[in-house]
Amino acid sequence: MATGNQNQKLDETRWLDPASLMKLKSLELQVKLVVEGFLLGLHKSPFHGFSAEFTEYRPYVEGDDTRYMDWKLYARTDRYYIKKFREETNVRTYFVLDQSNSMSYSSLEWSKMDYARLLVGSLGYFILKQRDAVGACRFDSGIQEYLPPAVRVGQLRKFLKLLHSANPGKQTQLGVSLNGLANLVKAKSKIVMVSDFLGDLEVLKNELKILSARGHEISLVQILDPKEITWNQNESLLLEDMENGKSIFVNGKMAAQRYQVKLDSHLAALQKISSECGLKYNIVSTESPLDQVCYHYVRSESGGWLPPKNMESERSVA
Repeated sequence: MATGNQNQKLDETRWLDPASLMKLKSLELQVKLVVEGFLLGLHKSPFHGFSAEFTEYRPYVEGDDTRYMDWKLYARTDRYYIKKFREETNVRTYFVLDQSNSMSYSSLEWSKMDYARLLVGSLGYFILKQRDAVGACRFDSGIQEYLPPAVRVGQLRKFLKLLHSANPGKQTQLGVSLNGLANLVKAKSKIVMVSDFLGDLEVLKNELKILSARGHEISLVQILDPKEITWNQNESLLLEDMENGKSIFVNGKMAAQRYQVKLDSHLAALQKISSECGLKYNIVSTESPLDQVCYHYVRSESGGWLPPKNMESERSVA
């Protein structure tokens, strides 16, 4: 992890405001802007090397063939970089996107689903640029749409189409969905599950153990709205469950206190499950800049997470 002056340099990077990105109607344009933004962050950082799986550029060295010089990147950074080409690998990454109704919640101008869709699209686009295969599926009460992993021409269009079609509407069934995924993913792969994980964790744990035992490398990315992370409420109010429609009138202050205790317990349980199953786990707030989240995902070793200094909290929210 960066320390001292290195952290200062990282924090000075200008990140893209999610509000600006969400105003764009084209998902393809959104993801390309995000990827361009965090690639610049990688090149401007004090670290010149990162996971070989994701390496695309290296600094120019005298004697290098200038045919592979990236002049567009030079125009933006005033530095010379050589494009690094490598043959396709057998790396397969599956993105598993939660489209249950709870993902439609928002205290901002965009929902958890809007944010998750853009995050998954950006990471998938970047991996495809590295000539590695990307696949995806959407789930709620079960697997709703599945795209086999590929790196061929046209895969990005199919990938973004699947993400764009995600419309929250059903209850979350994490166990059933993961069981369905296990039947689809045969070869050892990377699985990135993006959800708010507001469901039965015991069932989730059992299915994750099965997937992990089969050799899959699994990452859990928990998407939460800022008000879900910290809920301050003094007035009494009527609450409605977004998935089953049930309503209850509560004392706001007491409800907020009980909620915080239950949330802390839920997050601790999910963290414990991740540790026991050997998974990577991180919480992402929907107010976090997308290119910043992608940057720290890619920058960290082995595809894990390296939270930026100015975003660290007691809950490790990226």
